[in-house]
Amino acid sequence: MGDSECEEIWITTHPTIASTRTQVRRGATLCISPAPVTRNVMPRRIDIKPEDLITYCGGFCGTCARCSQYTAFRQAASLLAELAGAHGFQHWMPDAIKEFDYTEFCKGLDFFANPDSRLVCKEGCSGGDSGPPFCVRDCCKQHNVDLCFECEEFPCEKTKPFEGIIERAQEYKILGRAEWLRRQVEKMNQGFENHTGKCYRVSRSDAPPES
Repeated sequence: MGDSECEEIWITTHPTIASTRTQVRRGATLCISPAPVTRNVMPRRIDIKPEDLITYCGGFCGTCARCSQYTAFRQAASLLAELAGAHGFQHWMPDAIKEFDYTEFCKGLDFFANPDSRLVCKEGCSGGDSGPPFCVRDCCKQHNVDLCFECEEFPCEKTKPFEGIIERAQEYKILGRAEWLRRQVEKMNQGFENHTGKCYRVSRSDAPPES
């Protein structure tokens, strides 16, 4: 099957990797490409000031896939639902593949694609009230700081559960708050996701991006 016989969906997962191509019979060509493409599937983003995306433990909500500012996770689910529906899987999979619940699968995609689901964090760490059992939110409020790094007692026993927090604090102090925040916003705009350490940009186009 040649390139002209199939639609091309380009998915950017990291800006530094080389382009590869895998063809799917009677389907779409999925391509990993360092080049951005146009017409995002679900670009919805709720505006929040960058300062409000700083977490008490020194992270940045904008690089978390659950954050309302991070759209790639929802876009990927929306794109997969679109492709599955276009192939008409709903007409034959429920009967042909008993071990796979296609209806529940679609419900899952709808849930992950929904910007208003409980999965999506709209207020960030500073505006929320949840977190891991070892969250330092209350401690930071008690010490009148919005970032653990700025506390005179840092590091302390409460920071031990946080992997890499010392290194993040060192970077923060070397760069200064303004430059550190600028770099976090830049990483967010590049699609960086801190749980995987990779950059994602999910888009859809009627034609492949120009080389």
